[in-house]
Amino acid sequence: MKTKRFYNVKFASDIGNIRKVINEIICKLNNLYCVDEGFVYDTKVILNELIINAIKHGNNCISDKSVRVSASVINDQYLLFAIQDEGEGCSYNDTASSDYEPDSLNDCCSLLESGRGIVIVKCLCDRFKVNKRGNRVLVLKKIHS
Repeated sequence: MKTKRFYNVKFASDIGNIRKVINEIICKLNNLYCVDEGFVYDTKVILNELIINAIKHGNNCISDKSVRVSASVINDQYLLFAIQDEGEGCSYNDTASSDYEPDSLNDCCSLLESGRGIVIVKCLCDRFKVNKRGNRVLVLKKIHS
């Protein structure tokens, strides 16, 4: 398995940093692969949701705490994102567990606002995994060019 990390950053927990980080990742990704607009959009949604969760729920918007984001390519076929915060971690309930698959739009709409992001991310990626502590998320997404 050939893995190539193309992005790695650690930044303060400030919502204002999100756009810059996502734009940098997309720019580097576009330099590596010719990806379509839909793929870019999905990737932006995934990153935005996970970074916001790390800042708001993981680090409680404490700017002294950091978020680390890395992006890698595996075998020129998959993107691997890792997003980690410095929070205490969280335990995922049944709707956010790694096995949850929404059956319909109604399932997604019935969730509280704070539970939708993870469901959306899971619908847009191929694999989703949270570490035991609950402060690091790994996302795998097949590259569509």
